[in-house]
Amino acid sequence: FNEDRRIELKAGAGSGGADFDYNFFGRDKAGTPTVTRETTGRNRNHNATMSGKYSQYAGEAHTVTAGGELERRVRNENRRTVENGKELLPGIEGQPFDATITRSAFFAQDEWEVDKQWSAYVGIRHEQIKTDSRGSTDGVGSSDFSSTSKVTTPVLHMNFKP
Repeated sequence: FNEDRRIELKAGAGSGGADFDYNFFGRDKAGTPTVTRETTGRNRNHNATMSGKYSQYAGEAHTVTAGGELERRVRNENRRTVENGKELLPGIEGQPFDATITRSAFFAQDEWEVDKQWSAYVGIRHEQIKTDSRGSTDGVGSSDFSSTSKVTTPVLHMNFKP
């Protein structure tokens, strides 16, 4: 735009994961095998973020800013643990598990440059976090869960620059 108006946009994405195979062999004091445990599985993680804000100079050392942030994280996992030849959690072992976290935030504020060293911010911020997880229990039932938390807060902040 111009020196009185500005837009900032940011975005990012990432991905990762692991495949694992863990073996544990337990023995008593005499050296006799007591526990054999094997855990195998894989997990995958994906995330994406985006944020943006619009700033407008409002005269007399004031800048009004409004913006938002969005974030989404997804994890897919499958794990199986067998101890002494038996599944630890029959009906659950080896079943897929998925979790998703979605966060959003929106804000509006006025930045007031009091002098060259002091500035003040006043505004409002709303944030929401939603968590969803899904799993199945041997195809018979499900272990789905969902939760949403929201908060709206005032913003009052002083900043000193030496």
